[in-house]
Amino acid sequence: MHTYALGVAKDLLEYWISKEHENCPYFLTETDIEILNKRIQQIQIPHSDASRLPREISVKSLSQFKAYEFQSWLIHYGCIVLKGLLPKQYLLNFKKLCLGLKLLWKPNLTFEIAIRAHRYIV
Repeated sequence: MHTYALGVAKDLLEYWISKEHENCPYFLTETDIEILNKRIQQIQIPHSDASRLPREISVKSLSQFKAYEFQSWLIHYGCIVLKGLLPKQYLLNFKKLCLGLKLLWKPNLTFEIAIRAHRYIV
């Protein structure tokens, strides 16, 4: 969990909101982040696998996230709240990553599921 949650999810979010990537097509502007956070605020009930509602996203708040919050972001909330904010090709790649990780997180992981997850992630 720490590898993909604290590693991958945190790095992606920091990358998308970092000012040093302002001119890149995947950069989320202040307006995008406001929209993202409004969408996060509209989530009223945590996902059944999540113990709490997602926090708002900011450069400062990411350093306070726990691994399970990044995991919830990847597996449950990220694709929903990023729709229309990331360019389609980046959102599609993010969805594939999230689906692959969600498959790997299953408690009844089989060889076939692992192969399927690998295909999404690659």
